[in-house]
Amino acid sequence: MARHVNGSSPREVAIKFYRNSDPDTIARIKREFEALRDVRHPCIPRVYGNGIGWYRDGGPDPVPYIVMEYAGAKTLADRIARERCIPVDQALKIAAQVADALDACHARGVVHRDVKPLNIRISHSDRGSDRAMLVDFGIVRKHDLRITIHGNILGTAYYMSPEQVKDEMLDGKSDQYSLAISLWEMLTGRVTFEGKTAWEVMYKHVHDPPGPLKIPTLSYDDPRYAKIDSALRKALSKDREARFSSCTEFIRAASGAVPPSQKSTVEVCAASGLLPGPYCRERRSVPADEAPRLTCTVCGPKPPVTVEVEVCRASNLLPGLHCKREKRRFPEDKVPTKVCDRCERPTPPVVRIKLCEKTGMKAGWGCRTKVVQEFPRDKVPPPCRECKFPWWLPALAAVGPVMVLLIAIAAILSGSGVPVEFDVKPSDAKIEWRKLDDSRWRVAKNNREVRVPEGQYKVKISARGYETKVFTENVTGPKDHAHAQGVHMISATLKPDLASRLLGQSQKAVESGDIAGGVARLNQAVNWIRAHGIYDPQALATTRRCLLNEARYQLKQGLYLQAAQLYEVLWNSQDVVPDAQSKRQCVYAFRAADCYYERAKEVLRHNADVSGPGAKALRQADSWAQQAKNTGADPNAVEKLRKKIRHQGEFYFDSRILDRWGFIRGQ
Repeated sequence: MARHVNGSSPREVAIKFYRNSDPDTIARIKREFEALRDVRHPCIPRVYGNGIGWYRDGGPDPVPYIVMEYAGAKTLADRIARERCIPVDQALKIAAQVADALDACHARGVVHRDVKPLNIRISHSDRGSDRAMLVDFGIVRKHDLRITIHGNILGTAYYMSPEQVKDEMLDGKSDQYSLAISLWEMLTGRVTFEGKTAWEVMYKHVHDPPGPLKIPTLSYDDPRYAKIDSALRKALSKDREARFSSCTEFIRAASGAVPPSQKSTVEVCAASGLLPGPYCRERRSVPADEAPRLTCTVCGPKPPVTVEVEVCRASNLLPGLHCKREKRRFPEDKVPTKVCDRCERPTPPVVRIKLCEKTGMKAGWGCRTKVVQEFPRDKVPPPCRECKFPWWLPALAAVGPVMVLLIAIAAILSGSGVPVEFDVKPSDAKIEWRKLDDSRWRVAKNNREVRVPEGQYKVKISARGYETKVFTENVTGPKDHAHAQGVHMISATLKPDLASRLLGQSQKAVESGDIAGGVARLNQAVNWIRAHGIYDPQALATTRRCLLNEARYQLKQGLYLQAAQLYEVLWNSQDVVPDAQSKRQCVYAFRAADCYYERAKEVLRHNADVSGPGAKALRQADSWAQQAKNTGADPNAVEKLRKKIRHQGEFYFDSRILDRWGFIRGQ
């Protein structure tokens, strides 16, 4: 400290010497001098000059120094060490002065970066009150000066902000974080984060939340405690965007001095005093700090009056002449009044006809140039009568008897062998045979008889709706056969294939609108297939495709219960499908869970009974979600759906009921 005399008004100044004169120290002195020269504030010491001189210990080389206003010898750290904790009013007063000084620095684009009790000095003013002075701007940084080298972290570990630890670009909110830790230490006598090493403390600044605030001079019931705790935790947010816009605003929130214009209000339901729900009509405003946390469930819509109307399945309008009809329920004020005009009369089948290019009629034998064109079956043109027969037709008529004779000789020559007759039930069964060393199957003549040489043959008998039978038969000659006429007889009776009939009945029932009947027939067919292992793959695939289209249509129309039942049937019948569609088992389980969830959400709005259909659908939704997860569905999608299911359960039912169900908690 020294006394500087300028005319008749002496003043006390402080001369700050730096023992090193390397380029980094010179740059640090220059930054501190420029920062203090640009800022004018009662809580920031003024600077009068800088230079290079000799320190009083008589060093060999001159060292740099700065001449500034004397800020006092006592620091805030000395007072905290002496008193352990500072009273709340005095701590907030000191923090307010430092916050005002920091805002003045930030307005000039200056960031202190080392705000801590050791750099806050307490000086005695002429008016008899103490004044906090912010000193040591040695590691200050201006926004427009890029002199900080990334990788050199400057500051004190206990008071560093997360962005300062990660060596990011800093702004005024970094000083706000350090000021919050200093205020925490003034109130409690301890810093926010402690550790054995500096790296442990810096790690906690980035990752750990602050612990509970324990103020010895303030009880938890005091209204000021909640305001100070809320303000400190907001200022100590890891994300700088979540902090206050300025240091002054932070201290104002901690002391409770919020301007009336900034006090927010919240709308509540006028009837219940809770947060308004979707059906609350009258509302009123209350202060934000008095706002309730629960949402109003008292106000609700009146159950609508519904009417059952027969409508078109495709357009949801009144049915026309060619519409597929279905009975549905509508609110009384939303009954359709228009008649469907989208469904058209089914077009007749189209056939491909060869036309004579000359006349445009159906081509005959004499038409050489022909054009293929499609026509409806009822509008096929008549045959052409103008073109003559070709010249080679009479020659073919002359050769005809010769060809007949050759065919008769071939039939006689092929008649050698053992005659074989078949006695097969049902009568319309298809009979095929081949030699054991041949891979080509041949069809029996008239599907009942064949003449083959002696030997062993493979016989296959098949019929639609019956079990295919394949066996080996040893055909012998007349001398070895017991039949009087030397004919080898083969008898076989096929077992009926019940699954094919049931699948056909299921498909017809679904197409006619009888979903329950179609589902029942498909379940019977699947059970029969599992028991006997016999079925028509094409019929099963067609029936499953029909049920899948119906499930999508029901889901589009909002009939979630019917859609869920269809997806259940598809899932149950998946294990008998041998092709790649078996991989979609998890998809059907997930869609069934989603449909049951939508059904539960729809029913619980009007009936939240524990034994009602809404609670049953909610339990089924969770069960199918677990089934989808076990069969390989997307884990993220399943977990998202289960969270929605748990949210519905917690909203409508008590926790004891949920524990008894066992699908909400512990999973």
